[in-house]
Amino acid sequence: MSNLPSTAANLTRNWTSFYTWRLPPDRRDSRRAEIESDLWEHQYLASLQRVDATNTAMEILLRFALGMPADCLWRLETNRIVRAERRSAMVNTDSRLMKALNVAALVVVALVPIIGASIAMNGWRHDTDVAWMMWGVIPVLASVALFVGLRRVRDQPGQGFALVVAACLVISAVWFWLFMFTIPLSAGLIALSYHRAKKAGWRSAKIQLA
Repeated sequence: MSNLPSTAANLTRNWTSFYTWRLPPDRRDSRRAEIESDLWEHQYLASLQRVDATNTAMEILLRFALGMPADCLWRLETNRIVRAERRSAMVNTDSRLMKALNVAALVVVALVPIIGASIAMNGWRHDTDVAWMMWGVIPVLASVALFVGLRRVRDQPGQGFALVVAACLVISAVWFWLFMFTIPLSAGLIALSYHRAKKAGWRSAKIQLA
């Protein structure tokens, strides 16, 4: 009969292991340690007060049965908190990534006019034909449209996105011999501007109008 309290305690432990399954380790272990502490305290006080083993087991089982609804509610609330924490972590990660991408986009936008101006100046100094200088001038003008598009995509998503796409296509077409650089960079800039436009409500606005 003396094993009855231990059996009742093990039943409670098994239930605790069940409803804390697949929780983050810190929350899972904290809850299990809390229940373990309660069980130890209950049995220790019962031994000090010389409570009958059967009564002790019945008390543990009663606490176990009455506590089940609260345990289920605790799990539901913990799930909600864990999901909120994960969403917050994802937002913070996305925010850091977007900051890095924005810096990279500014670097690319700044490089285009520098390279374009160098090409145009080189053509002018060596008295080459006008077409050579246009290979430098046109990307410079396109870089202005690219910068404006990236800036405007938050306030006027549709117009800003269109400017970015047009500028990237122009630069890629003019500098066709640099396709191994212009195509992936253009794809990245277009994706970035689309993400900005989407966050600004561009797609949702189109859906509502439809």
